[in-house]
Amino acid sequence: MIGSSLRAAAAHDCRVVALDVDSDNVTGALRLYESLGFSTVRTRVAWSLSLPPVAAG
Repeated sequence: MIGSSLRAAAAHDCRVVALDVDSDNVTGALRLYESLGFSTVRTRVAWSLSLPPVAAG
């Protein structure tokens, strides 16, 4: 599916494509992206905090 999308984009004169992916993915997806020619150009860290619900008062 990724390969088909890349070919379709190229057929419509798209010259640059990018992915936002989870670098902690343990499925080997990063190797797949690299095998398709993608390379890491930037990394981003996202922080989150789960807050408990506020009791109705």
